Amino acid sequence: MADSTAVLCSSVSSEAGVFGHLSSRVQAVADHAVAGGETGLILSIALLATLVGWCLMVYVYRDYIPVGLGVVRGGAMTEKVLDKHEKLFSIYLNWGIALCFVLLGLGFRHWAAGISAGIIWGFQWTVVSVAGALTQYREFAARLFYLRRIVFAGTAILLAPVVLLWVSSGGLILRWLVITGATAIAIMLIVRSFTLFRREGFSISLWILYLCGVEILPILTLYYLR
Repeated sequence: MADSTAVLCSSVSSEAGVFGHLSSRVQAVADHAVAGGETGLILSIALLATLVGWCLMVYVYRDYIPVGLGVVRGGAMTEKVLDKHEKLFSIYLNWGIALCFVLLGLGFRHWAAGISAGIIWGFQWTVVSVAGALTQYREFAARLFYLRRIVFAGTAILLAPVVLLWVSSGGLILRWLVITGATAIAIMLIVRSFTLFRREGFSISLWILYLCGVEILPILTLYYLR
């Protein structure tokens, strides 16, 4: 048993690049799960499935990811940024958001976290859509939520490798990398939403109302009800 484990570790350690390192860490979790029981086995399967899904996303949507990340960094945001492939870009965003929910579930070691994030997302979409319909600003509401989809999908693509490494191996540095990255993305979303509100001529007070009612209040409510 010790000999086979040594051969396995030697074979995994010879892989180059981040994919090899990710695979080795996930395999280590899988080996540990045999001794750790059913929960560890389920976690290792979830890590492997998420890693494969992330790799497929990066490959299949490699032409669209840079566009989304450019918007996250502050580039022009418009639904027609990919006129010819808008539907495919929207599919990429949907998969990115789903990946974001999965990463939350893995990060908190509980699927309820991912499900709760999905509930919050649905609530936010409902509030923004209803507000847009009632105020005759449907187009602006659509652009606002389109921006949120781009930012969250970009967040999932950027942070997925770090989150998987952190969940599989632990470590304070990786944990703080995840927290710092998520915080930076959140700040960027706030800044981008403020820019969008001001560009459309809305007052700062209206933006603060949106920020408190749509972005902050649902998360705080879920936190205190947990």
